[in-house]
Amino acid sequence: MAVGTLFAISKLAGAFFSLFFGELSDKFGQTRLGKKFGRRRFWLLAIIPVHTILFPLVWLPGMGVAYYYFIYILYNCVLRVPQIIIPTLTTEMTTDSTVRAKIEGMKQAVGAIATTALSALPGIMFLYFGKDLAAFTWTMIICDVLACVALFLQYKWSFERPAEELHFTPGRSAWQDMKLMFRDLGSTLRVRAFRQLLAMFVAQISERTISGYVNTYFIIFVMLMSPTVVAGANSVAYLLGLLFLSFFLWYTIKTDGATSFRLGAWVTLLVFAAFAWLALVRPPHAEIWLIGLTIVLNFGKTGIANASFYLMSFIPDVDEMVTRERREALFSGVFNFVDTVIQASIMFTLGLVLSATGFQQGVDVQPESTVTSIIAIYTCVPFCFGLWGIIVSKRFKLNRENHLIVLQEIARLKNGGDRSAVDPQTRATVELLTGLPYEQCWQEPAAATEHHVAAAAAR
Repeated sequence: MAVGTLFAISKLAGAFFSLFFGELSDKFGQTRLGKKFGRRRFWLLAIIPVHTILFPLVWLPGMGVAYYYFIYILYNCVLRVPQIIIPTLTTEMTTDSTVRAKIEGMKQAVGAIATTALSALPGIMFLYFGKDLAAFTWTMIICDVLACVALFLQYKWSFERPAEELHFTPGRSAWQDMKLMFRDLGSTLRVRAFRQLLAMFVAQISERTISGYVNTYFIIFVMLMSPTVVAGANSVAYLLGLLFLSFFLWYTIKTDGATSFRLGAWVTLLVFAAFAWLALVRPPHAEIWLIGLTIVLNFGKTGIANASFYLMSFIPDVDEMVTRERREALFSGVFNFVDTVIQASIMFTLGLVLSATGFQQGVDVQPESTVTSIIAIYTCVPFCFGLWGIIVSKRFKLNRENHLIVLQEIARLKNGGDRSAVDPQTRATVELLTGLPYEQCWQEPAAATEHHVAAAAAR
């Protein structure tokens, strides 16, 4: 219980830090350091010495409870820095939607390869050193070095948009802007495209978290199969993950992110319906069915995740049309926060629900009420979330063509264009994506917020 509480509290602390740090990174371009080193890449260099010192402290045995709470909370906050900064670099480096799709796809591919390779590291260390302290020590050293090297390479191989393209509110310092953080966080929800993508994001997180959490219970207590089937099915699906990612990278470039999202979501709906059939009918060769369906489910989840990350890179461009500011890190922090909170909430709720149905730890057979609940949770609930994501994605109009129109309008206004000279198609597109009248766009943040509050009061 103490360990679970430790992890939960440290993750939630990191989630709230994400909101603060996203705002800090966006405003950091106003500072002397930000102007010299950049408001994004500076942080990748800054946390290398911090990570080098802090990571070994996580591994120290025999320390008190207060020590582990402090170190884990601090370490989870440090981990959020690259998790927020790296997604912003896609938008910083290019406005080309095709190039963004390729960057996001390659990031996922490299991440999958790295995860697979590092997951084998502890086993190699145990094989070489045995169950000795040296195995843990060398695992820690290797992971620490690799993390620092990766951060440095990310710094060297990436770049940011020129400082002269950034717009900050005149007469306010970075610290004064930071004090308006909660106003800025609330202002993100003004953008219609962001609200829609956030709903799609919540749907895919919920579907992924629920199915991942209950998967083992479904296989062991409903299908009455060995845990090795779980490992085998997941291993095969994971090995094919790069092929699935390659397909969706091509498909996203060929179509657009929302279409790719729907394809992945429809596949997962069919799989969850098939899992329900599998649990109720119990056909012959059920293990083969299960492994096959797990592979197909991973295919669908890959498409949903790839499309979600790709579409996130468009949101700051639409937001700039409203606020005139580049707030990539703020949006990245909000997504990071929502991801953590939704996962924690779902896992807590599922624990309560299973306990209420009579779930028993350490037994081979669960009560009938628990088995029925597991079937419903594993099939019906993710199905509903997936369907919700599809419905929202049909209303999501931020495609490649509309994105280009927004970029062209931003460029026109930056070059001194008059807002009254906007053409009807551009006006309609801006209003469709922002959810605001065109006259309330391209204003100073304070003015834009006042307009929004007034409009809300009028409604």
